[in-house]
Amino acid sequence: MLKFNSDGKFTIMQISDAQDLPLVRKSLVQMINRACDVLRPDLVLFTGDNILGNHINDAVIGTRQVASGHDATRKRVERAISHIILPLEARRIPFAVLYGNHDDMDCIEKSEQSKIYGSYSSCVGSGADVGAGCGTYDIPIMSSDGTRRAFTVWMLDSAGKGADGNWYTTISRNKIDWMLRKNEKIKKDSGILPSLVFQHVPIPETMQLIRECEKNNECIEHDGRFYKLDPQKAHGTLGEYPDVCSENVGEFEALKEMEGVLAAVAGHDHLNCFKGRVNDIDIIQTACASFRCYGNEMRGVRVFELDENKPFEYRTRTVTYFDLFKKTPLSVMRYINDADDKEKLKYGIWAGTAATAAVGALMIALGKRK
Repeated sequence: MLKFNSDGKFTIMQISDAQDLPLVRKSLVQMINRACDVLRPDLVLFTGDNILGNHINDAVIGTRQVASGHDATRKRVERAISHIILPLEARRIPFAVLYGNHDDMDCIEKSEQSKIYGSYSSCVGSGADVGAGCGTYDIPIMSSDGTRRAFTVWMLDSAGKGADGNWYTTISRNKIDWMLRKNEKIKKDSGILPSLVFQHVPIPETMQLIRECEKNNECIEHDGRFYKLDPQKAHGTLGEYPDVCSENVGEFEALKEMEGVLAAVAGHDHLNCFKGRVNDIDIIQTACASFRCYGNEMRGVRVFELDENKPFEYRTRTVTYFDLFKKTPLSVMRYINDADDKEKLKYGIWAGTAATAAVGALMIALGKRK
């Protein structure tokens, strides 16, 4: 049972887009370990693209397939998942997962992945189907005395492969209706409670937080136009044009109807890390944690701090890789070596080092000839 601590506090750590493989980038695991030790979360949420399903059978170098078939693929999925979960298991930190567009892409189904996550003793939410499809469910956080539900975490499936075999990046209406029904039951039993809603793909209303602007260094480009966060509505980093749910099925209206929803939280867009507000509900995007993808120096985790004594207030902040490790020569070199978006810089350093070594060897050889 999850419950507020004796001091009335509860900390949630969100990890979005961890997306890695059986042979993991060490910086990701080091970052998760350090974040757990420094932030001491009461609950860790993996909010989609937890593994890179469409490359799960790739060779160490390149995209050549080195495994095939269900059993071989499952073993590789199990290994990839173990890298992000074992740091939590070792510390007995509860965790829960939902899924993104990469988790079951050319991979085993989410329902089977759910069983893998559920096999860990620290798992409090594997996304098993509770009536609205795999990946949609709620997590109650009880009062510090354990007598009542005090807070709700909603986990909504917004991406993956449907039963018809087609890919989707939206929340279906049946999931929204399930959440509304469940929320009505909670209200009947416990009254209006505060809650946070997590999903992988951002809610369409995210677009209300950006505005078109003249080209400058602070804007991002999309289809020949330039955009930035509207400073009247949001603050943070807009690194790319938001790739929101492909359909608007009335989710935001449902969140308003539910009452008590503090924020709708997503990942998916690796370069975006911001918080805004639309009609009294916060809209949040969290940058990627993965090093095996494009990203920026916002790589890290997001923290949500809840207070039982101030139930409808919360604090959130991003804790980056360099917040955790500082910018030392060693941490910078690890970051450059592991981050996909630093490959050109990495190869340049390697080439420069090799050239320097070659010149040094030549000078030594010439010296010996004298």
